[in-house]
Amino acid sequence: IGLPTFSDVSADADYAKAIAWAEKNHIVKGFEENLFLPERNISRQDFAVMLLRYLDYIGYEYDMPTGNLTFSDSAQVAEYAQKAVKVMCDLRIIKGKNNNILDPRGDITRAESAAVFHRLMKLMGK
Repeated sequence: IGLPTFSDVSADADYAKAIAWAEKNHIVKGFEENLFLPERNISRQDFAVMLLRYLDYIGYEYDMPTGNLTFSDSAQVAEYAQKAVKVMCDLRIIKGKNNNILDPRGDITRAESAAVFHRLMKLMGK
């Protein structure tokens, strides 16, 4: 697998090989100045981007949703995350929260991420 190219990921970090794999397979990208920021929290929209890149990596076929997101805060989804959020919501991998909000820029909780992985595995028949 090799080592990640990010300057802030130590080769002896327990997550170094996982980051290297994800980087090599275009599932994760870094930030400016060759940083990965391994201790930084991840937003719900960034998690959706990673999930979509993973589906693309494994060759999972999905239809591109044609409609708009219907959450009251849909306008807060960043441009770069629009496709991923639409696909993940259309596949019902990522769901909204109470009061019809998506909270795309909010952090995904451990419980939400477990639910997302459970729905993803069900979708893939596992």
